[in-house]
Amino acid sequence: MHRVIYDGLCLGLIREESRAGYGQVIQGLVRAGAQGVILGCTEIELLVRPEDSAVPLFPTVRIHAEAAVEYALRQAVARGVTRTASADAALWCQALPAAGDCRGITAGSRQDRH
Repeated sequence: MHRVIYDGLCLGLIREESRAGYGQVIQGLVRAGAQGVILGCTEIELLVRPEDSAVPLFPTVRIHAEAAVEYALRQAVARGVTRTASADAALWCQALPAAGDCRGITAGSRQDRH
């Protein structure tokens, strides 16, 4: 597993044989009774996709980032900041740049001024 991470994923190399290897490990865990799999390394989420697993995957980086964004949004609301779709999107794009195409999304986007 370490070799796949450090000799592949950390270098941006996503190999199908690595994905298959992780899939075999996940299948073994499921056969042993696992009801979910924690993806506890930041790079593993690049390799293992939901469709590669028969059980739910728990990507810790995404879980922590989502919790941080939700916390930040709750704090902003507590300070009286009005939540808008574009402000939320801007914060999401700052926390999770891989979540989508964030070009042109800012807290002051046109949608906020209506």
